[in-house]
Amino acid sequence: PWKNVDDLMATIDAIQEGNNPWFSVPFHYQGILPPNPLKWMTKTYELCMRNILAVLHKQISCSSFNEHYDYVPYQQFNHLEDWVWTNLMSGEWAARQADLISADEFTHGAMFVGVIAGSDKTVTSVATGHQEFHPIYIGPGNIDNSVHHAHGNGMLPCTILPIPKGD
Repeated sequence: PWKNVDDLMATIDAIQEGNNPWFSVPFHYQGILPPNPLKWMTKTYELCMRNILAVLHKQISCSSFNEHYDYVPYQQFNHLEDWVWTNLMSGEWAARQADLISADEFTHGAMFVGVIAGSDKTVTSVATGHQEFHPIYIGPGNIDNSVHHAHGNGMLPCTILPIPKGD
């Protein structure tokens, strides 16, 4: 959904921290090191992320999605009576998940929300040593595809994976 790295960074910078700030967790390779380990095996990386459930709650509560939201799975057929799959909620899998929810007395009144996730590859500025990152972005599958592609809140970044450089 981003045209270039600058567009991605502008999206990330525009995110209001509110109740769901970004946080990072350091991690590093923990396997057995060979006699001459590769550089990536000895470096520590920062995994940046947000609370994914809070991101989804924000998206689901976005009032501009009201006319583009499927609360239940559906089937759509063309003039030849062929099943047409256009959105996540038009598929068999979504219908099966909704059936599972309705079969459990403890989940009556609950709604199935499938999560769509995607990744992109980008290299950030010289200040990061041209570190490669893969942003992970998510959105609720109940929103139709036109909104996922056109609305800034349809797919939101939730994690930024650092990709170690090979030697």
